Amino acid sequence: MKRLKIEYQKLDGYPEEFGVINLNREKKKLKIFFAPNLDVYFNLDNFEDAPTFIIGKDNALIYQAFLKLYHDIINCNILPIDEEEIIRNSEIFLEDYHQALRDALALEKQRIESLKDKARYTNLIKDGVITWMSDDYASPIEQTEFSNMTKYVVKDCIEVGPSFKIEKRENAFIITFDRGNIKDFYTRGNSINVRIRMSGSNYDPFNLVFMELFNNLREIALRDGEQIDISEYLIFKQVDEGEDLRRILLKK
Repeated sequence: MKRLKIEYQKLDGYPEEFGVINLNREKKKLKIFFAPNLDVYFNLDNFEDAPTFIIGKDNALIYQAFLKLYHDIINCNILPIDEEEIIRNSEIFLEDYHQALRDALALEKQRIESLKDKARYTNLIKDGVITWMSDDYASPIEQTEFSNMTKYVVKDCIEVGPSFKIEKRENAFIITFDRGNIKDFYTRGNSINVRIRMSGSNYDPFNLVFMELFNNLREIALRDGEQIDISEYLIFKQVDEGEDLRRILLKK
């Protein structure tokens, strides 16, 4: 197995920020689109066997971008509070910033617990695995508001669209796609496409971290002459000594 590669392809006729991140691992391609409709798409293309893609430490910058996404979702670290901004605002309005910070942290704790509930009831997070079902299809939950709290109730969905799972290993992330029970344009042949809406997502606000991932990967793709990371060096040292790269990356 060869090293993971990345390139950025701008969409002709659109501003620079709209484009496609191409992650290439031999023949397989994981494409991450930021489309003119302002949504992000994960597309696995050109797979001949299992619909999986490996993001490994053999390309440390890409791995670290996915590691941040994984940690932010698992820990519900979505739009965290800015303590410095709270202090600045307290100084402007002549408030006790100690009390303002305590109040903000208390609200933040409640918000994180609410996000954990949503992640659990939507099956977004289960046993350390992230599962994202395409936003092109019906929401798997209903939510009701009462007493300033949000309650999530799982619905029975007849239509189950395509999805992908992100599973963490010691040296890699395995992204596994599933066609679901929908047979349409987005799941033909050796290609599966999953939509992540930036507005109206079933998993809002967890969708925001995928936009951040796209921007981080785009920045990586546009860099030149990056110095090799120590984790990459250690992995390829093992490869030079006769170890199989796939076996190293898929180690549990």
